[in-house]
Amino acid sequence: MNNIYNLNSLEDTQDLAQNLAKKILTEELPRIVLLQGNLGSGKTTFSKYFAQALKVQNTLTSPTFVIMKSYDIPNYDFKLHHLDLYRLEKEWELEELEIISQTQNSNDIFLIEWADKFPNIFANTDNLILNFEHIGDNSRKVTLNL
Repeated sequence: MNNIYNLNSLEDTQDLAQNLAKKILTEELPRIVLLQGNLGSGKTTFSKYFAQALKVQNTLTSPTFVIMKSYDIPNYDFKLHHLDLYRLEKEWELEELEIISQTQNSNDIFLIEWADKFPNIFANTDNLILNFEHIGDNSRKVTLNL
């Protein structure tokens, strides 16, 4: 399934994040969300709105230097994990950080930026792929692949 969304404002991005968060919570969509796209294409902004939709109390910030940040989701017994794989270069780094085992053995929700750097790692997971394209000052095209 491929759906294309044209996001012309932050409100459009927020709406998409809220809708996908609701569907993931109700188990209509997979809990591993792979965020792809160039720098500045909207991945982290989407992630912030996604966390807000889950009522996460802390403000989501980019985990570029720490690789992963985890957040409690109020009223649920699982967490949101936000990962940024930009700084990683080898598959063994994912294994050493136990990222692979965490995504495979958990009911938690994972937002993973730059997962496309490691296509083999996530190829056999039940996931949702969002590809972000910067098409103008405030415009983005997002292709959702399920």
